[in-house]
Amino acid sequence: LTTTTKGGAGYFTENLVRYLDNSGHENKILTFNDFLKKGFLKKKVSVLFFLLKSFFILKFRKKKNRKVFSPVYSLWSSSKIKKIIFNYDLVLIQRFSNFLSFQEIIQIIQNSKKVIIVGIDEGMFTPYCTYTFNCNKYTKSCEKCPIAPKIKFKRITHDFQKIANIIKDANFSNTEIIVANDFEKNKLQKSFWRNAKIKISTMIFPYLTVNSNNYLNSLFNEKINIFDKKLIITISALYPTKRKGFDIMLKYLKNLNNLILEDNRKKIEVNIITREDSIDFEKFSNKNLKFNYHNILDKKAFEIMLAKSHLFLSFSRADSGPFTLNMCYYLKTFILSFRVGVATELEKKTKSIRVINDFSSENMAKQTLKIMNESTQNIKNILSYKIENLWI
Repeated sequence: LTTTTKGGAGYFTENLVRYLDNSGHENKILTFNDFLKKGFLKKKVSVLFFLLKSFFILKFRKKKNRKVFSPVYSLWSSSKIKKIIFNYDLVLIQRFSNFLSFQEIIQIIQNSKKVIIVGIDEGMFTPYCTYTFNCNKYTKSCEKCPIAPKIKFKRITHDFQKIANIIKDANFSNTEIIVANDFEKNKLQKSFWRNAKIKISTMIFPYLTVNSNNYLNSLFNEKINIFDKKLIITISALYPTKRKGFDIMLKYLKNLNNLILEDNRKKIEVNIITREDSIDFEKFSNKNLKFNYHNILDKKAFEIMLAKSHLFLSFSRADSGPFTLNMCYYLKTFILSFRVGVATELEKKTKSIRVINDFSSENMAKQTLKIMNESTQNIKNILSYKIENLWI
């Protein structure tokens, strides 16, 4: 069960399905739109109002200011959910924001043979809000939430208390929550899940390639050969939000422009993948710093771009990065990331990821220069690690 099959979370879901298909299991992805098509909606005015309101927010509100909340009450017919999930040996809930309420998640747990919940962002341990990054109000029922409007906050508080009471008595022996690292695990254990006797694990899912390994190896050799003349960077900032670190990325580009002198011996080429087309990225460029703007790429094209890149920059404040960072790891691309999600687990495995503790554009720019000034042989040695295509 996943909100959508688009974006990194959607690619991650499809990767899991391919992984399970290759293991001989039958799989089915069910999304928000699939539930709509199957007529799962409750026949209530409040549900219709919520959907219309959500549509207009997504359609007309500026994305830079958008704050994301899951539904605070059930949208779907519980009997239809029970009927469909009963047919499966395992229900995997991944990326449920704006799709499933916590009441529905509890219903699914209580009526399934086995459930795995993948906590890829902080909506897992705040009731509904996924816009926290520097907020720890979730430890006390999201007390005095700085994000939610007053009217919605009352509803969230009411639902939080109701869910907390259900969790105390619910049986979670069939359920496991998977998070990206020990830091996320500790946060989860401080949240309203603290009263649940539930298994919490940390692991990273394997990345499955689209292109052939021989072709990817040839791209790797090509990028090593041009490293002493050019550093190729890829940045994926799909949405212009603080949660995705879009504001930090813009400061980073400005810093990079100031640091890269025109008489520098090595040129830098930056690929920026984003839906935001109103920003003139060329204003950050100079003689030795070139920018390429890309709209959303399909998985094959994205994989090729990363395989050709020396460095991938992750500016996200909240996401665990289960798709893209695993992809970079498999394609042997340097990663610069903040200390969130998958990044901290990958850091334990290879020197090809550098983690920055604070959300700082200045540190990110300085680390970029350090990598640029490494020797070609050293870069080749760092990136020539053995791939462990296993669940970590």
